[in-house]
Amino acid sequence: MKQQIEARKRAEKSLWEAKERFRTIVETAPSLLTITDEEGNNLYVSPNCKKITGYTQEELQGRVIWWVHEDDTPAAKEFFERTFRLGVGGKDFEYKAVRKNGEVWYASSSWEPFRDEQDKFLGIVFQTADITERKKTEEKVKYLSFHDFLTGLYNRAFFEEEMKRLNTVRKYPVGIIMADIDKLKFINDAFGHAEGDELLKRMANILVSATRKEDVVARTGGDEFAIILPNVDEETTQSLYNRIIDACKDSNREASLRLTVSLGYSIQYGQYEDMQEALRAADDHMYGNKLVSSKAVRGNVIDTLIFMLAERDIHREKHSKQLQKIALSLGKDKGLSEHRLEELRLLVILYDIGKIGIPDSILNKPETLTSEEWEGMKKHCAIGHRIARNIPELVPVAKDILCHHEWWNGKGYPRGLKGEEIPLLARIISIMDAYNAMLSQRSYKKTMSKEEAMKEIKKGAGTQFDPELAERFLKIVRVRDKDKIEDPKSS
Repeated sequence: MKQQIEARKRAEKSLWEAKERFRTIVETAPSLLTITDEEGNNLYVSPNCKKITGYTQEELQGRVIWWVHEDDTPAAKEFFERTFRLGVGGKDFEYKAVRKNGEVWYASSSWEPFRDEQDKFLGIVFQTADITERKKTEEKVKYLSFHDFLTGLYNRAFFEEEMKRLNTVRKYPVGIIMADIDKLKFINDAFGHAEGDELLKRMANILVSATRKEDVVARTGGDEFAIILPNVDEETTQSLYNRIIDACKDSNREASLRLTVSLGYSIQYGQYEDMQEALRAADDHMYGNKLVSSKAVRGNVIDTLIFMLAERDIHREKHSKQLQKIALSLGKDKGLSEHRLEELRLLVILYDIGKIGIPDSILNKPETLTSEEWEGMKKHCAIGHRIARNIPELVPVAKDILCHHEWWNGKGYPRGLKGEEIPLLARIISIMDAYNAMLSQRSYKKTMSKEEAMKEIKKGAGTQFDPELAERFLKIVRVRDKDKIEDPKSS
């Protein structure tokens, strides 16, 4: 008898220890453990249920609580009904679930039926893990595999897959629009890749805003974009084409960098036409338009800069060529070498290049600028300096570009340099720029005659201008043939 009692105690102790081990495992496990009867009522729920589902043990115990998201409910019910019907388990079933507070999470459940000693089906043991973070990582990887990291648009891989799919899916007619940002390489070289990236993002936003939800917008190359338009006719495609062009123009009003784009389109009308042929036709159309729009721009970077400045600054006047000649005469009179004269020749053309980085609303405003706008306008010196430092041909005159609005008395900008601290070529340009502005037509100020402008230059000698250079300048202007510098009032 004593031995039986001791054996029973040992068995009870072993059972208690086993239960404790089970309880410890269940309570410390990251997964949720639930046991349901054949009706789906919860017979047991592990203590971590609130952390995972938002429900307490009391709320779940003895009740049927369905936390599977409605999107995955049909599939989940099919799995569970199969378990009850056939008495088989399931493994790693992934689904969206909903916490008590409505928050969506991702779950992975495995389950096995449990039976009594007579093999009667009693219910199901579920083990459910929260895989939300893993699913987020998977979704991010999937997103990045089909999207352009910079713009958020679809990438070339997705675009090509969609092109293949459209060869088999009936969504005709299908329109293709190709877009290419003009001069992006130059912008990257002159302004830096950060500015080029901003231009790409601007373009992406314009394309997304202009298109429909069912359209596919992709960045297919460094400066290239493509749009697939299912179920469109030529009129709709042409309308979208024009809308993109107008949106680019509108975006330039407040932007520091101008966005210009070349576009082309084509339409595939039936399944017997190849989508790749439609793509090539749109590409050819785009490059044809690009050639037409860029005739004025010859290949090298200096010509591109000249073109961009002329395109931006409507106040670049007809006096420019005459003033170039005067500037060179002044340089020769000052004894500059041929090398320095070549630098001056380049500087006369591009000293205001920083204006391509000033918004149109400031640069070409017909009224007098506000104090805030004027501070924005003054930034063109620093912008021009930054551009020049990134272009080998302009590096020698970069400091002159920065300093062409400095005054002899130190009251200019951007650095407040004075006297001979100001580079010589910048002092020459300072006179030329002021003289040109006085002769030029502006809606907000009276145009001066040549004589009035010369008086202002004389008045500014020693304050705004280098007095020696001002005197030389006035002498050169006086002796030149009057026909070579036309008084604007006589034009």
